Amino acid sequence: MREISLPGKTNCNPGQTIKIEKSLVVVGANGSGKTRFGAQIENGYNKETHRISAQKSLVMPNSTNTTSIVQAENNFLWGTHSDMWDEETHILNKKQHKWKGNLSTQPLDDFSKLLQLLFSYEFKDLIKNKNSGERISTRLDKIKEIWEEVLVHKTLEIGSGSIRTISRLKNNDPYNSSEMSDGERVIFYLIAQVACVREGTLIIIDEPEMHLHKSIVTVLWDAIENSRTDCVFVYLTHDLDFAASRQNSKKIWLKEFASENLFDYEVIENQTTLPEKLFLEILGSRKPVLFIEGDISSLDFRLYSKVFSEYTVMPVGPCSKVVESYKAFKAMVSIHRIESHGVVDRDRREDLAVSNFRNTGIFVTKLAESENFLLLEKIVKLVARELELDEEITFNSVREFVFDKLEHDIEKECYEYSLYKINEQSSRYIKKTKNFEDLKNNLIEFKNGLSPEKYYVAHHQIVVETLKNKNYNDALKHFNDKYLIFNPEFTKIFKLADGAEYITTCLHILNSKTSQSKAMSEEIKQNIIM
Repeated sequence: MREISLPGKTNCNPGQTIKIEKSLVVVGANGSGKTRFGAQIENGYNKETHRISAQKSLVMPNSTNTTSIVQAENNFLWGTHSDMWDEETHILNKKQHKWKGNLSTQPLDDFSKLLQLLFSYEFKDLIKNKNSGERISTRLDKIKEIWEEVLVHKTLEIGSGSIRTISRLKNNDPYNSSEMSDGERVIFYLIAQVACVREGTLIIIDEPEMHLHKSIVTVLWDAIENSRTDCVFVYLTHDLDFAASRQNSKKIWLKEFASENLFDYEVIENQTTLPEKLFLEILGSRKPVLFIEGDISSLDFRLYSKVFSEYTVMPVGPCSKVVESYKAFKAMVSIHRIESHGVVDRDRREDLAVSNFRNTGIFVTKLAESENFLLLEKIVKLVARELELDEEITFNSVREFVFDKLEHDIEKECYEYSLYKINEQSSRYIKKTKNFEDLKNNLIEFKNGLSPEKYYVAHHQIVVETLKNKNYNDALKHFNDKYLIFNPEFTKIFKLADGAEYITTCLHILNSKTSQSKAMSEEIKQNIIM
């Protein structure tokens, strides 16, 4: 556990103190000031920190020589060496020599210094091995082990002042360090940088994912962290996947660099049930949030992301997850100050349940399913116009199709409504239980009050009235069938191959940024209780 003071915070200067057990991840968009944030931490703990810049030269020398450990360490850690200076003087000159006077923007060019230090350590350790008669593992041994763990099809060959790479899959000749790929070199560079810092160092890594394939980033940094359990890591990144991969790490959401010494940021405490990556993605967008059912491939997302373009639309799964995500995010409004809502299908909910949802901030569709939006009169006519069909004839055909299908499926519809009501009632009784006796008594009470016939008859009457009055919107309100638009009888009306083609036509209109697009969006919004 390590305690550090963070940089100054707007409206709360100086910055707060934070305890870090293993690592801290600072997440922010490009331009939010991550590098300056890291430089401020380094400046506050100059002697104890080692910062690995995002801007660095990856030119790896073919060979190197050795020198004294003191000289090699000074050149690597502080950027310069003088026999006339003690360590404190070297540290005082770190900013001028290592960073050329600019902690935030000066690129690092220290690969040759890193290799010289590694081979100086190697020479020292080999002498120690020779004198002791034992074989201890050197830094280069450990770097080689981690590098080969990450790049499983390659091996490193350590020579006298040089490093070569061999492919395990091909019979190619070994190639020198200067011929390594950017990925191979940066992996070596990162492992070696961490291997060479002093015990207990606060290691700051700017853009730890740079030049690396996503498949190996987590493996690499897990291995590096495990190799230096004495150190604490501070990562500066815009990559949400990487941020989420640092499990049990403290997280900071960096909004922006405000002035020379002040930043707008928030420490994210682990008090939300939202998946961490999702939470960070929402914070990064800064737009109001709309939690919806489904996933990114669902019709809900494809529609709502167009209709509610002013929101960050986040699909989170079933209705229960929408409610859970919305409540968790709303509970943290003091941290993020972002407006949020949820939207769920009406399904078979009664008006009271819909009203209760709305009172909490969750929108509910007026129609049974989001798929039923695409059956609305105005939308059907917009599609007919797009396909150069007669709008009135097309809609009348669709209308008759819906009523015929509802009449044909009336028994199935009423059965499923009854089943829904029974499940709803049983869950209420179960939720009230505190022990086994409660469970037993509540289930007896539930069973005694159970009346499937009541639910069936009540819903049957509603459907019959809807059919009798030919109330089209009521039919869409009560008819729970996600597959109506995929029915061949429906798509035949539009002379389309299948329901997917009908959906594609609707989305094409929504994407067109025309008056038709605006009309479709408005019609969908009009059919959501907001």
